[in-house]
Amino acid sequence: MSVIDIKGVYKAYYEPKLNEGRVVLKDIDLTIGDNEFVCIIGPSGCGKTTLLNMIAGFEKPLKGEIFYRNSKIHGPGPERAVIFQEYSLLPWMNVQKNVEFSLDRKKYSPMEREKIASKYIKKVKLAGFENSKPNLLSGGMKQRVAIARAFAMQPDVLLMDEPFSSLDEQTRRHLDREILDIWKEEKRTVVLVTHSVEEALLLATRIVLLTPSPGQIFKEWRLPAEKEDLISEQMAAFKNDIIRNLGVCACAKTPVTIDAQE
Repeated sequence: MSVIDIKGVYKAYYEPKLNEGRVVLKDIDLTIGDNEFVCIIGPSGCGKTTLLNMIAGFEKPLKGEIFYRNSKIHGPGPERAVIFQEYSLLPWMNVQKNVEFSLDRKKYSPMEREKIASKYIKKVKLAGFENSKPNLLSGGMKQRVAIARAFAMQPDVLLMDEPFSSLDEQTRRHLDREILDIWKEEKRTVVLVTHSVEEALLLATRIVLLTPSPGQIFKEWRLPAEKEDLISEQMAAFKNDIIRNLGVCACAKTPVTIDAQE
C-alpha cells in the first residue's frame, strides 16, 4: 500500500533583492510504500533536505502535491516523525524525560509513558543513562536519545535528515546497525537523506538518486532487505553502478535560475 505519494512536485526559492530565484526541485514523482526504507542521495544542493521537509510538512511545494495515505499533507503530523542533523534535546531534561516528552500529545498515564520511554532507551542501548542530562552525553549518545524519542512516538513514517553526518565513522556505523535492527522489528516506513553511498547500501530497500539542482529523479535501485556483506560481489556491483551514475548525472544538469516576476 502507498504511504507517501509525491506528485509533480516543483520547488523554488526566491531572492527578492536579486529579483530572481533558484529552482531546487522539479517534476518529482515518487511513491513510497509500507515498510520501505528509502534512501535519497545526490550532490549537495540537489534538494534532498527540501524534499524531506515537504514530506514532513515543514514546507510546501510551489506546484504539485504530497499525500500521506491519500490525504494531502498541509503541515506536520505525529504520524511523521523527524530526526534532524542536530539532536534537538531539551537540556534541562534527563534522557528519560527527553524521550517521554515525545508522548505529551498522547493520552498515556505516567506509568505508560515511563514504560514506553524505557523500552526505546533500551533499544538504543542507553539503559543506565536514564537520569543523565544531555551535557553529560557524547554526540553519539545524544543522537541515540533522539532516535529513541522518535520511535517512542510510534510514527507510521520516520524521516531522517543525515542524522549521523557529524559523528565519527565507527559511531555512525553502530547507529546505522541499530536503526536497521529497530526498523526490522518495528516495521515502519523510513525515508533517509544521506550523502553516504555505503550508508544507503547498508540501510535501504530502495535508493533514489537526485540530479544536481534543480533536483530531479535520475535513477532508482531496489535492494533486498536482507543483504549480504557490503563487500560481497552483489553489493559491490550496486555500489559501482551508483557511483557511476552519480558521475553521469553530475555532468547532465546545471543550476537553473528564474526571474522572480515570472
